Amino acid sequence: MHERRPHKRYKVDLLDITSEMIQAGDAEIINISPGGISLCANRRLNISETYILKIKSKEIILTLKGMVIWSQISKIRKGPGSNIIPLYTAGLEFIDVSDNKRGEIINFIETHKKEDKIVDLQQLDNIRLYTRVQVNVPEKAFILEQTESHKVKQLSFSGACIESKHPMKVNSIMQMMISFTEDKFIVFQGKIASCLLIRNAYPKAYDIGIEFTELSEKEREILVEFIRLLDAIDKSPPE
Repeated sequence: MHERRPHKRYKVDLLDITSEMIQAGDAEIINISPGGISLCANRRLNISETYILKIKSKEIILTLKGMVIWSQISKIRKGPGSNIIPLYTAGLEFIDVSDNKRGEIINFIETHKKEDKIVDLQQLDNIRLYTRVQVNVPEKAFILEQTESHKVKQLSFSGACIESKHPMKVNSIMQMMISFTEDKFIVFQGKIASCLLIRNAYPKAYDIGIEFTELSEKEREILVEFIRLLDAIDKSPPE
């Protein structure tokens, strides 16, 4: 029988497209400096662990690596029904920051700082001390899980197929990100539609089918633009 899909799937395994799980979505930046950041998140960030923070706002995209210096429950939020959702506040120190990356952070601060706040850079015994600055809320700020980055093998308007070293529970719902380039990515909620062991793969690997269940209009526009490019490449005559 011929397999019927609502949308054509494009093979992208030869391209450098990756997918990551989101550890904490909708993180709220409390304050930031060129040396670190404090934020509020809906998941606990463990002290001494390293996380990747991605921030997008006003056409500025920052990808930062930080180590958690402190973490604590800061407030409680009521969820659906009688559920109680704890919110965590954490402080992260940026690591592996090049001069170019530090310049990007300073540019982000200057673009987003609140009018009554200034960046105060001091020098003491050749050590820079940075005053944390309150900034206006960006469009997106979220933290990626660092356990595994997944290769995207197929992509369509309705979902994707990724390769994972670990099985995933079918019908589970996850927050995820697919990166086409450093500054082009989509953030979405996806349902695990299938999990199949790849034959003869060593070490073990799994093909994970993902169905897009929540995708904002802006994210869909980015996806449509990229798939149109794939379609043009697919229809172009061979050289």
